[in-house]
Amino acid sequence: MAGAVRLRWEWWLFTAALFLAPFLAGQFGFSIIASEDLQKINFLPGGSGVPEIGYLIIGLLVMTPLVVTAWKSPVARFPQGWILSFLCLFWVWLLLSIVSSDFRAAGWRELGIWTVSLSAFVLAASTLGRGRYALAFAGIIALAGCLEAAVAIREYAESFRGDPNWRVFGTFFNPDFLACYLAMATPLCIAFLAHVRGSLSPILRLLAFLPLPALVLTGSRGGLIAAGVGIGSFLALSAWNRSLDRRVAIAVAVSTLIAIGTFGLVSSQGGGGRLAPGSSQEAHSGSFRLHLWQDAKAMIQAKPMAGFGLGSYPWARTEFATVGFTRLAHNTFIQLATESGVASVVVLFALFLAWGRRTFPREASGEVPGEELLGLRAPLIRSAAVAGVLAALVHNMIDSQAYLFANNLTMWGLMGLALALAVDGTMPVRVPEPALGLMGSAIAIFALTLVGRMAIGANYASSAQAAVVRRELSAAEEGFANAVYWQPSDRRYLLAYGGLLNWARDSKKAKEQVKAAVAAEPSADAYVGAGRLYLAMREPEDAERSFRAALEKDPYSPTAEMELLDLYRTAGRNEQMVALARKVAAQRETTYATTRAVPEMVETIYSEANLILAKEGDDRDRRLQEAFEDLDSYMRTTYPIYLRRGQYSGITDEQAAKNRDMYLSSVKASLAIRRDDTLEPWQRHVSDMFKKTVESVFNVYLDLKRHDDASQWTEDTNAVHPKLPT
Repeated sequence: MAGAVRLRWEWWLFTAALFLAPFLAGQFGFSIIASEDLQKINFLPGGSGVPEIGYLIIGLLVMTPLVVTAWKSPVARFPQGWILSFLCLFWVWLLLSIVSSDFRAAGWRELGIWTVSLSAFVLAASTLGRGRYALAFAGIIALAGCLEAAVAIREYAESFRGDPNWRVFGTFFNPDFLACYLAMATPLCIAFLAHVRGSLSPILRLLAFLPLPALVLTGSRGGLIAAGVGIGSFLALSAWNRSLDRRVAIAVAVSTLIAIGTFGLVSSQGGGGRLAPGSSQEAHSGSFRLHLWQDAKAMIQAKPMAGFGLGSYPWARTEFATVGFTRLAHNTFIQLATESGVASVVVLFALFLAWGRRTFPREASGEVPGEELLGLRAPLIRSAAVAGVLAALVHNMIDSQAYLFANNLTMWGLMGLALALAVDGTMPVRVPEPALGLMGSAIAIFALTLVGRMAIGANYASSAQAAVVRRELSAAEEGFANAVYWQPSDRRYLLAYGGLLNWARDSKKAKEQVKAAVAAEPSADAYVGAGRLYLAMREPEDAERSFRAALEKDPYSPTAEMELLDLYRTAGRNEQMVALARKVAAQRETTYATTRAVPEMVETIYSEANLILAKEGDDRDRRLQEAFEDLDSYMRTTYPIYLRRGQYSGITDEQAAKNRDMYLSSVKASLAIRRDDTLEPWQRHVSDMFKKTVESVFNVYLDLKRHDDASQWTEDTNAVHPKLPT
């Protein structure tokens, strides 16, 4: 290139935000699960840090340049046409949806993230221009995509020997979110692969080959479809913009062949099962989505205009649920409609159409003098940016990708980049000098206040939970008090603080925290947490009321049902326990029980209910069979995951031990029932399956070098079935 690019420090900050987004904001925040009953702390997979701190860093890197630019620019540049109007209307609609919501704490968190992402769009469109600032910005996003792909490929190389069907996560919460990010970055990577020149070109070209193979390793069909749309759009838009040439076509062909080769290599090693046509996992995933969308339809019909409030979906859906818990609707637009009303989605689509109308017109000539960086020109990069956005929009149709900060920010950043490179994307507007600066500062303060309070509260909560694990309960109490100060409407922190106050024998203040928690978030989860605290306070009547309130919010809640069964058992209320067990056992054949977000995570509440009924003589043989089937599936699939990954959301050490004991009891009871010609084949089946499961779990213990556990497992299983091999 002719001469170096002189880049402003605010440009570096903004670019760093887009570069670091997948590494700092690829996990869901709010991953810390409050320890209401002071048991060991549970974390979501991969969420043992504090993702909210990453959110704050990204927020600072975006909003600081916004403020500086607002004060420095003599003439403001805004997106052309109706784009800015629709953008503001969309944001206002999100804000208004929170006002009438029962879940305002979650709404403010989400609004802070949306504000940062939408600000990134305006900042990119207004400041990058059509020259080297924009081209360098695109290069940084492409580099981030390449590095993320390298992390994912390394992960697979370390995992495939033990599990050739391993789906790579990279630095993301879920393989599907990684797939969306890679699909967005792929068109830019191909553009650089085709045209990049200079001393670093061999390295850059090698890196640019990585996103598509990494996308194959995510095992995401939706990601591959989105990438296909992105690549096809890139070719079509490049032709329209007169920037499609032989090098681009070769880059696309070679990248596609490498991706196909990767799938072939993985398949030859026994992997890639999820991508195979007719895959049972993919069929299950599709069925789960369809049920979620049916639930969302009922939610939209209940509140078509106002919605249930931004961020409310995970808890508001439970009253309409036909399948189990999930935090996402697996479709961004459907989820927005349930949370903010149908009008918010209409405005958002109007915004996309207005943006597309400004980014589609092509140059009068394919050659744009003076706008080149590393051999790349504006028309080609604009084509790649628009293609990346289209890939993201497709993936948002089958996953709620906009609800992960990294993907939402990247999509809006690409939209701003495409608008900056458009022929007529922005317009200069004279704004009175202090007004623009004050407006930019107000937006930044608002967004950073929301994200900052969330991050500081989460950081205090993380430290407090670490203190609980160390049994430093006074320090934990102080930490959760600080977390509540920064996030006074977060039911997790309120319940955890209440539990610690109860430990300190301050039951009055503890009850205040419980009441504040269910008032701040009247969800099934909040009522279950409240019920557990009431049990710890030795107030079973209040606990029962809380668990019943949880079942009103979520009629199928496994945790509420399990707590009630235990409460009735402890209180000796046998008649009520049996009645509830019969209700729970009847749920076993419903869609809620059979279609799960993660098929490998088997619910054992139905086994517990069947064992209770079998003990009461209620169709004993059938009840034992059903209990054994579920518990054996749990031991073969869920329990090994628990052992290998340690603690994860929803299962404690105590619950895992209880499930293991139930399994051994079900085997013992199944082998001891009256033998006849009808039952003998079933008993042989139980014996054979038990042997296989025992060996499988035993091998997991040995792999993890948990020899004491393996010895205890052998002792426990021999007590049930002494003929098992040792």
